[in-house]
Amino acid sequence: AIAEGANPNGTSTEPAGFAGYGNTPYAVAVAGDRVYYSIWRAYGVAQTVHSVQLNAVGAFVVGTSRLEMNIPYAPLHPYANMNCPITDISFDDQCCMLLGERSMTDPSSSSAHNSRAWRACFDADAAAWAPVRYDVGSQGFATDWQNCSGGIGFVNGSNGPQAWLTGDFFAQGPAGSYYGIGGIPLLDLNPGQLDTHLGPGINMTGFKTMQGSLDITCVSATELCEFNTVDIDCRPNAAGTMGYLWTVELVNNSLVPANILILGDPAFSPNNVVLLNPPLTPGSSMFIDIPISSGTPGSVFCFTATLAASFIDQCCTTKVCITLPECSCIDTEVVTADLPGVGSFTFNMNILNLTPATGTPFPGEYITLTVAPGIAATVNPTLVDIPTLPIYASTWIGPITVNTALPGGSIITLIVGIHSQSFHPCCFQEVKLTVPAQTGSTAPGDVNADGVVDGTDLAMLLSNWGLPGTTDLNSDGTTDAQDLALMLANWG
Repeated sequence: AIAEGANPNGTSTEPAGFAGYGNTPYAVAVAGDRVYYSIWRAYGVAQTVHSVQLNAVGAFVVGTSRLEMNIPYAPLHPYANMNCPITDISFDDQCCMLLGERSMTDPSSSSAHNSRAWRACFDADAAAWAPVRYDVGSQGFATDWQNCSGGIGFVNGSNGPQAWLTGDFFAQGPAGSYYGIGGIPLLDLNPGQLDTHLGPGINMTGFKTMQGSLDITCVSATELCEFNTVDIDCRPNAAGTMGYLWTVELVNNSLVPANILILGDPAFSPNNVVLLNPPLTPGSSMFIDIPISSGTPGSVFCFTATLAASFIDQCCTTKVCITLPECSCIDTEVVTADLPGVGSFTFNMNILNLTPATGTPFPGEYITLTVAPGIAATVNPTLVDIPTLPIYASTWIGPITVNTALPGGSIITLIVGIHSQSFHPCCFQEVKLTVPAQTGSTAPGDVNADGVVDGTDLAMLLSNWGLPGTTDLNSDGTTDAQDLALMLANWG
């Protein structure tokens, strides 16, 4: 009934015409690693939904086809020997299957008022799907609930979670009936009572036999869950291979707390399932660091990520793609802080020795720092003697002072080098610094930022004579008479 193979130029090797009941797949949908499809069966027997597994390249896996569920036929169908096929399959945010039927008078002609809509959730205890019929009808015909027109989809918008249907005669409150595309509550809280159209909708009155399946391409402006990449760092594994550390912001846009994070790729093992304690409340976000054990530097790594609420069996799954960094000989983390006054700030830098990534591993003994050409800034000191830094170990250096007249938010590029005891071998990497916003005292000459220019500031200036640094008040690279004049002009 369903197969795959070459189809050059859109031609088909199948005979023309209707394939026959029990051999005609109709609705098709993909969820996870399976293709779900309905089979149009003859009158008097249940309609069926099947699935087959897909491999990593999207091909069917032999021997994985299975029957998912039976939907009982409608015995009151007025057209002899004509069953209503399931013409649309969708999935909601709780992994439940939505099914829409289409009224038919014969294999190629549609009808109206004799097809149903269903929501089926998987019952883990029973190991089976549990379909619940939507009551799609009109106030004038309170027992005629077979008015789906073949289309169904999921929307979570301003009216909350809804099943959107193509319908040929369903309730619109006390006003009566509605024809076209419209939404009803996703959860049928009142079985046996009319599911009322709550809008917005698309009125298609007069075209009730011309409707069909429904494809909703924009479910909502905001996804129920978001996974926003903040940073990705190179991090060696215990075995000496290269891994990564993914810093991600988790955002819960759903209406329920999320207490489980699921990452489907083996590269996240053993952290494929992470318990969020306390749970991530609706409308809130949190930051989390997740190790990635493998991956090619510079490649795009795609995987599925899920936020779940285990206590009500609700989940939100999305595809995430991140670009793994090109691992250099060092990995850095920088923390900046403004120095009260004008024209200087400090930073501390954590340096991780990744020299094996460049092919020549060596312990670090010195760190050199210089500002890239063309940038109006100086750095002090430019040479830092560090304790021996073994391979895959890290250390902090600082505080390092940067003098610049560039405004807050500007980017300064540093060339940072790691060196052996003899300065060879060595390796360099560019590091970006963001100039912090100015805070505190702005009086030129208040070197120690105590709010007054006095003898303490003068002593600091004289002790740094001829050198750059915080006492270089005019940022010309040297503490000299011009800086002394600025200080005396602001004395007190």
